[in-house]
Amino acid sequence: MHQKYLDYQNLKSQAEAALAERQAEYDAAKKPEIQEKRNQLAKDVLIENFGKVQDKLPGFTDKELYIIKSLYSQATYTNENIIVTTLDSTVDAVDKSITLYKDALEELYVESHPQYTYTDTVDNIYALPEFKEYHKQLSVNDFVRLGLSDTRYVKLRVINITYNPCDLDESMELTFSNVITYKSKKDDFTNLLNDTANTADRNGGKFTDTNTWRPLGTTGDTACAGNDSRLSNARPASDVYSWAKASSKPSYSWGEITGKPSTFAPAAHSHNKVSGAYTGNGGQQKPNYFGTNQVGFLMMNTAVNNNTHYKDWIIMDCYSGSDVGGAVAFGVNRQSLGAYIMRSESGRASWAESAELLHTSNYTSYTVTKTGSGASGTWGINVSGGAAYPTGFSSRVTSATWGNQTGTLITDWHTSNGGDIQFRDNNGQLNVIIDGIFYQNEGRNVVLDSANYASYAAPKDHTHNYAGSSSAGGNANAAVKLATARTINGTSFNGSANITTANWGTARTITVGNTGKSVNGSGNVSWSLGEIGVHVSNKEPAASDGKNGDVWIVYEG
Repeated sequence: MHQKYLDYQNLKSQAEAALAERQAEYDAAKKPEIQEKRNQLAKDVLIENFGKVQDKLPGFTDKELYIIKSLYSQATYTNENIIVTTLDSTVDAVDKSITLYKDALEELYVESHPQYTYTDTVDNIYALPEFKEYHKQLSVNDFVRLGLSDTRYVKLRVINITYNPCDLDESMELTFSNVITYKSKKDDFTNLLNDTANTADRNGGKFTDTNTWRPLGTTGDTACAGNDSRLSNARPASDVYSWAKASSKPSYSWGEITGKPSTFAPAAHSHNKVSGAYTGNGGQQKPNYFGTNQVGFLMMNTAVNNNTHYKDWIIMDCYSGSDVGGAVAFGVNRQSLGAYIMRSESGRASWAESAELLHTSNYTSYTVTKTGSGASGTWGINVSGGAAYPTGFSSRVTSATWGNQTGTLITDWHTSNGGDIQFRDNNGQLNVIIDGIFYQNEGRNVVLDSANYASYAAPKDHTHNYAGSSSAGGNANAAVKLATARTINGTSFNGSANITTANWGTARTITVGNTGKSVNGSGNVSWSLGEIGVHVSNKEPAASDGKNGDVWIVYEG
């Protein structure tokens, strides 16, 4: 019994010690400075004080605060996978609270970045034959970029395309989904997989993707529950034919099929005509009008060689590749006699070249007749045989081997007696070279020779006298000034007037006493008594004063 008493006494002492320790912690936490820090921390996390506790981002205006508060509601977030028990220490409880906080941020981030779908209706351009080749360039799951401004685009994925390829009057409907940005990742699979964002329970409500969620009900914009009687398979479909509700694909008799040949398979046969086409107002169509690997007949008002008449065209595109060009066409004029050809560029988006074919009625507009009539303009003629050279000339060459080589050779004729005459084009000026002697400028200047050159030029060997001199090499009488001025002792001199130089020439150093100075006559130079080693004082000099050899003048006073 006594031992039990001692054990209980020990437990009591431990409990009192633990209580005293907790009381001390409580008293410490109740200190005014601790409570003040708690109050300040509570104020700092208020959204109203966002711009006061940091300076990287501005605070919210009253209008912004009103909008923000209208977009969210306070709620307690719980996660059944994050729990705190009595076995957890205070540190563990705080760590799990932080984990719960981060998990709530993750959920909030997901909920605040929903994925949306966008549907737009446009004209049914896919029903046009010229857009046939673009069908494969825009398919479900392809990405497109939507321009919000000149510099900003958003990336959208095509998730649905609805159109009737046979009816131009119907519309074409395109549906896109946006790409969700989730921190450092992006995805757009939510709508593709027909999934919705995760949800989590809060005491204040439930976050749900409001883009796809609808409340249950029987009115417009509501959803039916899975057990709603309106979804019963027993409900009749009065607007659906009975064969469409059959459990298997129906069969048809030969008589029920319309537009079929009289026999099947069709017997061997031939056609003696081909049907052509006429589109709109007969305007020009693109080369891909009939598609690749096709030959078609079409009337178009296409201008060729300035002819704007209507023409029947055979458009041929027997190869779908683009490495050897695109479509070609042959046309015949419906309003006048004429035939034409065209070719497209390799992409088949436009016609690249066209030409009119020559025939017996139009060829004289481009060439002469075989008898030579109808010729005009300048014609180059080559004549072979003995009559190829003018009388007196024996040959002609296309390259000159001697004489002046200036300019481009036009022709070079040789006479029977060895003479030579060349014609050259020297930058638009005709040069004539006769037996190696050069003549130019089409005769506008006198051609000099040994008999008349002295009237225009001095002989190649001659002398000139200096000005005022009666003989070559003599002294000139005078010169007004030097052609190039010279500088004398710092002063410019050209011989036109007397000058006084700015200095004496090269500077020299003159030393008086202990000091040497540079002197060149450009300015006065003087020495002080100290500079020439003369000192005036009222006391005898010490051994450390002045320099050896200085003169001292000592006076009383």
